[in-house]
Amino acid sequence: MQSSRRILLRLRAPTETLLSRMLSSSPSYGGGGGGVAVKQVTRGNLADALEELRARVRDAAFVGIDLEMSGVTSAPWRDTFEFDRADVRYLKLRDSAERFAALQLGVCPFRWDPAKSSFVAHPHNFFIFPHNELLNDCSSHEFLCQTTSIDFLANYQFDFNTCFREGIYYLSRTQEEEALQKLYKLHHNDISAYPNTCEEEEDTPLKSAADILFTERMKIKFNEWRNSIVGNQRVDGHGSENIKFADQFQTVFFKMRPAVMLDGFTSHQLNLIRQVLRKRFRDLVYVCTFCEDGLSEKRVVYTDTNDDKILLSCFTSGAKHEAGYDAFMTGCVFVQLCDYLGIKFEHLSPLENLATNINLKKHINLLAPCWNSGTVVDLSTGTERPHPGYKRRYPVTVYDNVVLIWGFQSKVRPKDIKDCICKVFGPASLTSVFPIDSTSVLVQFSKRESVDDFMDLKATLDCTDSAISALHPLSTILEGGQTRAAKYDTYRDICGSSVSKFSFADQAEAVCSTSNAEFKSKESNAADGYGAYESALDGTVPSTVEQAEGTKSGSKNQGENDFSLQDILDALQDGKELSGKRMRNA
Repeated sequence: MQSSRRILLRLRAPTETLLSRMLSSSPSYGGGGGGVAVKQVTRGNLADALEELRARVRDAAFVGIDLEMSGVTSAPWRDTFEFDRADVRYLKLRDSAERFAALQLGVCPFRWDPAKSSFVAHPHNFFIFPHNELLNDCSSHEFLCQTTSIDFLANYQFDFNTCFREGIYYLSRTQEEEALQKLYKLHHNDISAYPNTCEEEEDTPLKSAADILFTERMKIKFNEWRNSIVGNQRVDGHGSENIKFADQFQTVFFKMRPAVMLDGFTSHQLNLIRQVLRKRFRDLVYVCTFCEDGLSEKRVVYTDTNDDKILLSCFTSGAKHEAGYDAFMTGCVFVQLCDYLGIKFEHLSPLENLATNINLKKHINLLAPCWNSGTVVDLSTGTERPHPGYKRRYPVTVYDNVVLIWGFQSKVRPKDIKDCICKVFGPASLTSVFPIDSTSVLVQFSKRESVDDFMDLKATLDCTDSAISALHPLSTILEGGQTRAAKYDTYRDICGSSVSKFSFADQAEAVCSTSNAEFKSKESNAADGYGAYESALDGTVPSTVEQAEGTKSGSKNQGENDFSLQDILDALQDGKELSGKRMRNA
């Protein structure tokens, strides 16, 4: 415990970019980001940031990564469940990756500094946005936004304007292949005037005389203010007599550095100010932070060293759930885990590969597909095995014993389904009933044979319009005539479809609509063993058991609707007895 506390304190020691900010005075940050400065990367500074980041990663002991997306799941049933097989979990995750867009990528290299016995972290936050690279292509990229995810990001001051306007463009693999093919054609057609959409941030055009005058005025004002700083080295918090700033300017201190608070400017004027600073003043940095009320504060900060400029360049508060900050926190958690495993970084040589450490080696390359899967995937072998520390809510799933049921009445609950099936097949026939949503469940039988028995019995009852069907214990599930049942592979196919419906029952019907007759045919064919008519969809009157099997009827009144009073009473007590009797008769 003492060692863990020591590591935590070292993480907060003043280092190059890790936490020297924590020891300086910092304003209140929205989201409680802890004052960690995060390098903001957009199209404008991508080239320089990548060059710097590559060097940081090469020197890093490990790297933290995080991603912010426009949504997580397109429907509640798209969540990963304990009942989901590995291929089903993959299909659900793939659906989310295809439908939602990545908006931020956080990368944070961590380097151990033996001289200071502390880590040096360099968190980077990449604003990214999907884009069609070829502007002459009339098609556009579409993605979903989940309201809860967008609201979550907005509550933590996510800068949507920067993301949409200055986000780094990226393509899917399919779009990349199409773009390369078009580039190949353009190249061989000697078309050189191809629009380049990946250039650095363009200057804001000076469209009017007012823009020109405003720009020149800002040059003069910032030059006067900067010269007073360099010449005097003292700037009080109430302004300087040598500088006649307008009411829009307030001289303040930011991170113990002299700064000018920008207030009352339009977004266009702020862009012009940033352009002036970028072109004319190498030691003045534009800084935007967020207060607790979510409002932004813009400043121009004076930096007297290159390290200061790197520190403050594109600085934000590092609010919680910003990808760059979350990547930083991921690395901090990893350090704590290493300390728990007994790894002492102060004893490691700079050239030692952390992945080969004997205490860590057995824990690397293990991926938990989701928080409730109860399994881990060994990336080095591609095998999946149970997670030893996971406590399952449900028994281990035997997928051959699982039946998917959907389309039942809204008043029917999972407990009702369990009670109905247990009345027919016995109290020990079911292992568990897992609700997918309010319209569907997965039912696991204790025996493989019970799956076929249930499917056959359901098909028989669907084809039988009689008092027995209405009085049968399964009638609660089958009420309404829209209840469907299938095996687990059908559940996989439904989850893998590109169709997107909110309820699982609607999804299943949409996916199965083109092959609905095939599903019904399978059910009725299974019921042939019990004397059901070959097709349940043609609307004809069902034949008797003997007629379906090709046997002779003993009496013209003897049919599947002909049961004695004792048969009906027996069916009410135990539906399986009746179905068994019908089998014996068949």
